[in-house]
Amino acid sequence: MTFVPVILESYTHVLAEFESLDPLLSALRLDSSRLKCTSIAVSRKWLALGSSGGGLNLIQKEGWKHRLFLSHREGAISQVACCSHDDDYVAVATSQGFVVVWELNQERRGKPERIYVSSEHKGRKVTALCWDTAILRVFVGDHMGKVSAIKLNTSKQARAAVTFVMFPVQTITTVDSCVVQLDYLDGRLLISSLTRSFLCDTEREKFWKIGNKERDGEYGACFFPGRCAAGQQPLIYCARPGSRMWEVNFDGEVISTHQFKKLLSSPPLPVITLRSEPQYDHTVGSSQSLSFPKLLHLSEHCVLTWTERGIYIFVPQNVQVLLWSEVKDIQDVAVFKNELFCLHLNGKISHLSLLSVERCVERLLRRSLWNLAAHTCCLFQNSLIAGRLAAVEEAPFHHMKVSASWTLVFIVLLVVEEAVSQMKTLVPFTAKPSQKMRDLKNSSHIKKRTSQISVAAHTEMRAVKESVSSFVRKTTEKIGTLHTSPDQKVRPEPRGDEQLCEEDVSPVTCSKEEDTEGIKEVTSQPPEEDKFQELKIATAEAMTKLQDPLVLFEPESLRMVLQEWLSQLEKTFAIKDFSGISGTCNSSTTSNEDVLLFDESKNGILVEDNEKEKRDSLGNEETVDHKACESVNSLREPLDDLFRVCSPWSIANGLWKDLAELTTLCLELNVLNSEIKSTSEHEDHTLQEHSSEILACQFLKKYFFLLDLKRAKESIKLTYANNHCVWDTFIEGLKEMASSNPTYMEMEEGDLPTKLKLVDDSVPFDSPLLIAYATQLYEKFGESALRSLIKFYPSILPSDVMQLCHHHPAQFLAYLDSLVKSRPEDHRQSFLESLLQPESLRLDWLLLAVSHDAPPSTSTMDDEGNPRPHSHLFSWGYSQLILHLIKLPADFTTKEKMTDICRSRGFWPGYLTLCLELERRREAFTNIVYLNDMSLMDGDSGWIPETMEEWKLLLHLVQNKNTKPDPQNSPNGSFSDGPSPVNLENVALLLAKAMGPDRAWSLLQECGLTLELSERFTRTCNILRIAEKRQRALIQSMLEKCDRFLWSQQA
Repeated sequence: MTFVPVILESYTHVLAEFESLDPLLSALRLDSSRLKCTSIAVSRKWLALGSSGGGLNLIQKEGWKHRLFLSHREGAISQVACCSHDDDYVAVATSQGFVVVWELNQERRGKPERIYVSSEHKGRKVTALCWDTAILRVFVGDHMGKVSAIKLNTSKQARAAVTFVMFPVQTITTVDSCVVQLDYLDGRLLISSLTRSFLCDTEREKFWKIGNKERDGEYGACFFPGRCAAGQQPLIYCARPGSRMWEVNFDGEVISTHQFKKLLSSPPLPVITLRSEPQYDHTVGSSQSLSFPKLLHLSEHCVLTWTERGIYIFVPQNVQVLLWSEVKDIQDVAVFKNELFCLHLNGKISHLSLLSVERCVERLLRRSLWNLAAHTCCLFQNSLIAGRLAAVEEAPFHHMKVSASWTLVFIVLLVVEEAVSQMKTLVPFTAKPSQKMRDLKNSSHIKKRTSQISVAAHTEMRAVKESVSSFVRKTTEKIGTLHTSPDQKVRPEPRGDEQLCEEDVSPVTCSKEEDTEGIKEVTSQPPEEDKFQELKIATAEAMTKLQDPLVLFEPESLRMVLQEWLSQLEKTFAIKDFSGISGTCNSSTTSNEDVLLFDESKNGILVEDNEKEKRDSLGNEETVDHKACESVNSLREPLDDLFRVCSPWSIANGLWKDLAELTTLCLELNVLNSEIKSTSEHEDHTLQEHSSEILACQFLKKYFFLLDLKRAKESIKLTYANNHCVWDTFIEGLKEMASSNPTYMEMEEGDLPTKLKLVDDSVPFDSPLLIAYATQLYEKFGESALRSLIKFYPSILPSDVMQLCHHHPAQFLAYLDSLVKSRPEDHRQSFLESLLQPESLRLDWLLLAVSHDAPPSTSTMDDEGNPRPHSHLFSWGYSQLILHLIKLPADFTTKEKMTDICRSRGFWPGYLTLCLELERRREAFTNIVYLNDMSLMDGDSGWIPETMEEWKLLLHLVQNKNTKPDPQNSPNGSFSDGPSPVNLENVALLLAKAMGPDRAWSLLQECGLTLELSERFTRTCNILRIAEKRQRALIQSMLEKCDRFLWSQQA
C-alpha cells in the first residue's frame, strides 16, 4: 500500500465526486467541439443544460433518465434559471437578448410550452437571471446595467382559457455598469454591478446603495437567509477586492468587513474522486488576494465562490474558510442544498457534493469503494477523531449514528495495513511502526467520553465483525512473523530503556504466552521491573480488549475492562509500597523539567528522577462545598493527603503512555475504584453524589502522576461542574507539582505586573501547570488578576476561570467582559459566540450580567412589574456584554427565555430588542408608553407603528395611561430635563408625519381624540400640507424637464 499523507488540521468537510457526468454529456452529444454546454442551472428535480446550438436539455436528477429537450431559434443559450418554488417553470436567455419562459406541464403530462418571450433586452447580452421566491416573476439583467422583471399569471387554468394575454414587463432600474449577479429574497432584489451593489424593495420601489466605496470588476453578492425559528433577519454578503466580503443587514447597511486573505494561505484540500487517489501537499502557500466573481448561498451556513484556480467555501458569520480545493477552469457553478454542478470552460461538467468527512467515508463504503475509503480515512484521520469526540459530547445517547463505528474501524484497518507494509520495508527492523501503531491506538480508540457512543452500533458491528476480525487476525499474524524474523534475532541486545521499548513493540498483538516467555527470557531485570510484570500483562490485555469494537462501543463492557485493569494498578501502586514516599521525593535541586507529565498534544514525556517532600499545608486548602469537602476529609486515609505527583520507580516510556491513557480514561468514565457497584442498592442521590466526589478526590491524589493533565482538567469541568471540591483537589495537585519550580517560588514576592511578566516569560503557553500559577495570582490579587488572565487565552479558558472564582461569580463577569472587549469591536459578537460552549451558558451568563452592577429593581419597575418612566436610560455595568448576548443567533425558545430574564430584571433596552425579534410588538408599545420616551419610536429604532391597528393601539394606550407623576426621577434629573414624553400630542404629530395630515386627522376623529389636541398640532398639519404640495410641484416640474430633454434627444 502506498504512503498516504495525513492532514494535520481538523478539516470537517470535503468536496467529493461520486459519479462522472461525462457519459450523460456524451449521450446528449454535448461533448463535441461543434456543440457544447454553455450554461447550467439546477433545482430540486431538474438539471438544466443550455447548449451553443440553442437547445435546452432538462434531465431529471433522480437516475439521470427522464429528459426534455427545448429548442430555441433566438440563438445560443447564455443563461438558465429554474424556478425554486415550482419545478414546472424554467427561464432561458439567448445570445440575441431574448428571454423565454417555459411551462413544462409535467403535472398534466402535456408538452412543454412557451408562455412568454421578452424582447426587452434584445440586442444586449443578458448576464443574469433570477426567479422570485414566492410568485412567478423573473428578473433579468444585462451588460448595459438594465434590470427588468417579467410577471407571469399564476393561474394555470386562466392561462389555458386565455392564451394570448400579454404579460407585463416592468423595468426595475438601470445601474451604472454591467449586471454581474442578481439575487432575490423576501421582497428584496439584490443587484451586483461592476462598481457596487444595490438593494431594491420591489414592492415599495425603494433603492439603496450598499456601502460607500466603489469597486472595479466582477464581484458577486448574495442573500444569506436567516433562521425563521429564531426570528433572525437575513443578511447580505458582497464581494470586495482583496479576498474580502462585506456583511450587510437586510436594510442595506454594512455591518462589518471580513478578511479572508491570510486564511487562504493554507494548502488546498483534495477533491475525493473516483478518477484518482487523493493527494495532499503540506506546503503552506502565500496569502491569496482574490476577486470573487459570484457568491452563492450553499447548504445552511456557507457561502461559495470560485476563481480560475479553485472553489472556495466560507462560513462568513464565523470568518472561517471551511475549505478550498483546486478545481480548474470553472465557467459557472449551480448549487442546490449541498450539491455543486460546475460548468468548465471546455463544456465539461463536474458534479460535487459538500459533505462532512465522516459522511463522505460512509458513502464510499456503501458503494464498496474500500480502497478510496481507506485513503480518505487515513488522510482525514485527525478530523474524524475530533468529529467523533465532539459528537459524543453533544449528541444524546440514543441518537448517535451507526456510521461512527464504520469510520473508526476503517481507520484501524488502513493504518494497520500501512504499518505492516512499512515494517516489511524497514531493514534493519526498528520500533517506529510500533510507535505509530501505539499512537494510532491511543488517539483513535481510547478517547474521552467513549462511554457515551451509542449502543445502536451493535447491529451493524455484528454484521462486519467477522470480516474485520479476519483482517485483523491476518495482520496480527504478519506482525507476529515480523517480530520473530531472523533480522530481528541477530540484532545486538539493546540496553536499559531500549530493551523495555523493544519488548513493548506491539502489546495489542502479542498473546499472553508470548509475553510470559519474554518475561522468562529476561534474566537481568532490575528490581523495579519485577513490580511491573503483572501490570504490563494486565495493561496489554486491556489495550487488546479495547481493540474490540463491541467492547469499545458498549459502556458497561468498557467499564468492566477498566475496573479489571484498575484492580491491578491498585495492587501495583498499593499504599504499603509507598511507605517512604515522603523521603524519596526529597530533593533541593528538583526543577520543573523533572516533573513527569503526559501531554498528548505535544507527544512528549518529561521524566522526573528526583522527587520532593510533600507539604503538610495541603490540608489547609480553601473549600467550596464545605459539607462535601468535610465528608472527603473525614473518609481519607492518612497517607491519601499526599499527592503522588511523581512515580516511585522508573517506568518505560511505552508502558507509561499506556498507563496514562488508561488512568485518564478511568477518570473520564468515572471508573474510580475496582469495586463493581451493585445495581440493587438504592442510595440517596446526595449521598451518591458526595460518594462519587470523594472517590474522584482520592483517585486524583493516588494517581496524579499518571494523568494526562489537560484531559483530566476538561473531564473534571464537565463531570463535576457544580462540585468544586474535585476541582480544588486537582488544583492542589498542580500546585504541588509546580511548587518545585523556581518561578513558582519567585512569585511569592512582587506586584501583579511583575508576576505576570514572570509567568509569561517562564511558563510555556500550553503547559497544564499554567492554571496553577493563575490560581496563585488570583488568591493574592483577586479580580485584578482575573482581568489580566485574558492575555493567556486560549490556554486559560473562561470555563477555567469560572471554576477558579466560583465563590465570586461577579469576578468571573469582570473577566468575561474584559476578554470580549479585548477583541476588535466588529469581531466581539462572533468571538462571544465561540465561547458559548455549551449553548446553555448563554442564559447563565445573561442572568449573571443583568444581576450584577445593575440598578435596583425598585428603580426600574413599579410594584406591578411595569417599567418606570425613563428607567431604560439607567446605567448598567455590563450593558455591552448583555446586548452582545442578546443579539447572538439563537432558537425561538432561548430568545423567549432571554426576554423573560430581561423583563424580570428591568433591562428594558434588551427587552425591547428581543420583542422586535420575536414580533411581540403589542408588548413593546405597551412598555414604551410606560417608559415615556418618544425617542424609542423614531424611524431608526424600528418601533414606529406600521399598520392602522398598531396606531389605534398606541393611541388607546396613551389615552388610558395614568397621568399621575411618578416619584422616580429620570437619570438626568427631573422629567422636564429628560426626553420628549409619550403623550397624545406627540403621538398625533408622529402619526401626521408618518401617514400624512389628512389620514392622521381622520384616524384621530375615528378615535374621538381631536378635541384634546392643541393649536400646535393644527399648525404642524398645515405646514405638512404645504410641504407636500410643494414637493409634488417640484417632482412634477422635474419630470416635465426630463420629458422635454428626452424628446429633444430623439429629435
